[in-house]
Amino acid sequence: MAKKLGAQAKTLTEKREKFKELCIEEKCIVLYEILHFFQCQSVTADLKLIGGSGRAGILYLNKNITDCSRIEMIHQSPTGIYEQAVDLNAL
Repeated sequence: MAKKLGAQAKTLTEKREKFKELCIEEKCIVLYEILHFFQCQSVTADLKLIGGSGRAGILYLNKNITDCSRIEMIHQSPTGIYEQAVDLNAL
């Protein structure tokens, strides 16, 4: 997770002084937006108040799986009792 959100950590560190200059209400808004980074939903954070991105926290995954040692697609029954794993590198 540290690598995935590293850009946001850098932005927050660089914009610390700008955050200090905000009024209490704006600080609360920015802190609320920062909490979006830690949600399990696909929600982005709006860091425009501190000079950051309006859609911070979007995670992009590399689609190149050839360098990975193990990539599997898991087929699981709705009950979770039955499971089949398919090695995508073997295809």
